[in-house]
Amino acid sequence: MKSSKYLAEHLRKSGILSDEGLYEAICEIDRSRFVLPEYKDRAHMNVVLPSKKKGFAVESTSTQPSLVVEMIQALDLSGNENVLDIGTGTGYGAALLSYILNKGNVVTIEYDEELLNEAKENLNTLGFTETTFICKDGYDGAEEYSPFDCIISMVASGRVPPNWFKQLKINGIMVFPLVVDRFLTPVMKLKKVSDKELSGEKLSDAVFMAMKGHENPDYNFNIRGKINLIFDGIEFKEK
Repeated sequence: MKSSKYLAEHLRKSGILSDEGLYEAICEIDRSRFVLPEYKDRAHMNVVLPSKKKGFAVESTSTQPSLVVEMIQALDLSGNENVLDIGTGTGYGAALLSYILNKGNVVTIEYDEELLNEAKENLNTLGFTETTFICKDGYDGAEEYSPFDCIISMVASGRVPPNWFKQLKINGIMVFPLVVDRFLTPVMKLKKVSDKELSGEKLSDAVFMAMKGHENPDYNFNIRGKINLIFDGIEFKEK
């Protein structure tokens, strides 16, 4: 079976992984801990894998590592930020963030209590006992732990969540998949440039599971090219 070091080297040689701290995190944190037993032999390959199933239905996945890397690197972390992580799943992304943010803080939200408890056990076993776990709808954010330097989501939303914007510091970054349709949820990187304005761009095309109750597209701006949005207190419109 391939190793965590193999995965990290593959991502680095492919030109995807450049951050040294994230490279170390991927080497140290065994992804096989975060997927279902029958998929452990594929955990160190660059593929999305189920982390929870009910019958034949996949209820949660471990995101493709190259996408995880792209999204975390897009946050431009230095190690001391306060980061909100949406869609904990079994905790692989939260574990990588907790490793990198040795002087910062990770707050992670998961809708499914069973998954959240599994993630908490996984991270506690790895020694990440300072990570904050919340069971709730991630669309609402976590106001009690804000403001955040960065917000990252491994589940897609049908719109830019207003509460994420409100809970983000000025110059803070949010990276998340935005629903176009059930087969396309491109990853967006948006920066809060003022208390009324977001700017950014699409990073890459991808397919993510969507948040329950927030699956339908509800925005009226073009995601191609540069994005400049104004927040009117309720929704975002093109500047």
